[in-house]
Amino acid sequence: MTDKLRYGDTVKLPNSYNGWNSGNLSTFQPNNGLKYDVCTRCGVRYSEDIWRIESGAGNNFGSEIKNGDIVLLRNLWQCDGGYLQCRGNASQNELYQVSTGVLAGPPFQPQQLWQINKEAATSGDIIINGDTVSFRNQYGALSFLETFNAYPKENVAHANTGTLYDVYTSDVSKSDTGLWKIDKTEDPCPQQYPDRRDHPNDDHRDDSNAGAGDTHPRSIPGLPADTRFTVILVNNENWVRTARLVVDGKDEQISVPAHQVSSGTFTTSTGNVTLAMVDSQSGPMKTPLAISAIPLGEHGQTIRFGAEKMLDEKMTGYMDIFVHIDWATDIRE
Repeated sequence: MTDKLRYGDTVKLPNSYNGWNSGNLSTFQPNNGLKYDVCTRCGVRYSEDIWRIESGAGNNFGSEIKNGDIVLLRNLWQCDGGYLQCRGNASQNELYQVSTGVLAGPPFQPQQLWQINKEAATSGDIIINGDTVSFRNQYGALSFLETFNAYPKENVAHANTGTLYDVYTSDVSKSDTGLWKIDKTEDPCPQQYPDRRDHPNDDHRDDSNAGAGDTHPRSIPGLPADTRFTVILVNNENWVRTARLVVDGKDEQISVPAHQVSSGTFTTSTGNVTLAMVDSQSGPMKTPLAISAIPLGEHGQTIRFGAEKMLDEKMTGYMDIFVHIDWATDIRE
């Protein structure tokens, strides 16, 4: 059985230099105008060296990551360490400097998009835990992420930080400094980003099954920052149902009585919104793994899915309550 890598998984990324003894890709101290500097470090005690892999092409959390996919790398220092990006020309023999910044888009900017490429043909196109990969940035010259030189000591504000090497991008893939190992690790931010799947039997899950689902909150895919959106609940049964949302880290909810319709309107400044459904009798409700936005009118987007109570039903039709989430992408706060 292989341990497949899926969107939403959290990983550490050891670098190949010096026999894989050059530390993990990590954020460090704040960078003026951006989020954080990026370097490699060892002995990190917190979550500066943990990254969540998200899709740069609209793939849902929980779906398999494949060789050649375009990904976003989100640092989880304090659950909001920013997205890995290249910036500005580098000195000496490198192309671009590397830091983290706030998410730009959608549409996503090429500086924050990385193509993940396997170095060996293990498990076909599927990337698995322990694979060696390279990351190729999609901006300009399509440069590769790598280490180069020791991290400047004058940039270190205090001793014993574990900093090892600076990180840049290069115009060529280098086996000694430009390879990274996938090392899946525990999610340090399960409440802020609850869509991460950590099932021990991932390899036995059928992603093609339209009935596949669970009770985890769902991230709202494609929701832009600074956007007003509406949630509509259509309750088809005799119990009260509640939509529990987390909007930019703040808890919100909408309840709908039996056989009625309720709605609520919210505004997100970041685009980070999750939703979970709860039944008044049986607790958390099951929703499908795969949800996606489709066009609504000339400018709008809509997401439509159902939820099912967890009462050992043999068939999951997701018809106990219908959820509609609508927004017009040209409405800005």
